[in-house]
Amino acid sequence: MTQTFRPKIIAEIGNSHEGSLGIALSMIDMACYSGADLVKFQLHISEFESTDNEPFRTNSFRQDKTRKEYWDRTSFTTEQWIEIKSYCDLKGIEFLCSPFSLEAAKFLSDYDLIKRWKLGSGEITNFELIDFVFKSKKEVLISTGLANENDLDTTIARIRNNHDINKLVLMHCVSQYPTESKFAALNLIHEYINKFNIRVGHSDHSGKLTTCEYILTLPIEYLELHLTPSKLFFGPDVSSSLTVEELKTLVKYNKDIEVLRSSNLSRDQLYQMSLETATIFRKGLYWDTDLPQDSIIERKHVYIGKPKGEIDASEIISLIGKKIKKSVNYREPVKFEDFYQ
Repeated sequence: MTQTFRPKIIAEIGNSHEGSLGIALSMIDMACYSGADLVKFQLHISEFESTDNEPFRTNSFRQDKTRKEYWDRTSFTTEQWIEIKSYCDLKGIEFLCSPFSLEAAKFLSDYDLIKRWKLGSGEITNFELIDFVFKSKKEVLISTGLANENDLDTTIARIRNNHDINKLVLMHCVSQYPTESKFAALNLIHEYINKFNIRVGHSDHSGKLTTCEYILTLPIEYLELHLTPSKLFFGPDVSSSLTVEELKTLVKYNKDIEVLRSSNLSRDQLYQMSLETATIFRKGLYWDTDLPQDSIIERKHVYIGKPKGEIDASEIISLIGKKIKKSVNYREPVKFEDFYQ
């Protein structure tokens, strides 16, 4: 599979804003500064997502007694979501938001906030939500981090049978925070392409620039990664995130790869570009002695040296045995006019 496109980079803010509109807008600025293509949030509506028994993945939030309290505290109002989307439009970056319930997806749809969908891996068997987003006819990115092989087989077959499979982008994901390199399992990207004949992407939790750079060389359409202002910032996702400057480096690397992929030149085109240099560094033929008119050329009469001159070094054998029609001098370049035709 030859990749002819540049993967889009998604800067995931998630809930790192901690419910602060100011921090959210500031992190959009960071994503823009870095050059990301999309900036992603998460939409949690606790009454349609959580129960009182939902545990914290990492309980870093001292002011919240339950996960539900956390979702409520970090939520935005309708007006604030619209402002966030409008700010993204103003800054020229695409707003993306993962819904974590059918009601959250309906909210995003009703207010026409997103151009495409991104579902977290916890929704891999939430067929009601999956059906809803595919019926919108928009592109759907789905992460695989919390799915086993049977889950993927079942979900992809269901999408293929009921929806447009070409709208699906399956996002390889490892739900370990941070993901160690030995658990990256990037072999699965090729496996998904070969097994399912679908488009793929990668949702990264490594927090490592080198890992993300390598992933961009693979046949993916999207690379999603968490963004943090600093490795000292608050939140459970910081260890799995790239800093603003790291993301900026990654974006430049992605553009460099695009240029490299699109560089398709012939050997002759490259030679013409280097013609002046070739004339200097390639070897040509010179007289290695003074010779009178009508001399018969022997190998010892000819010297191979730089610059190339009129006759290339490859012609030396063809000159042996020829007769010169005029006298020549030591270290003069050999010319076609020196010989009888």
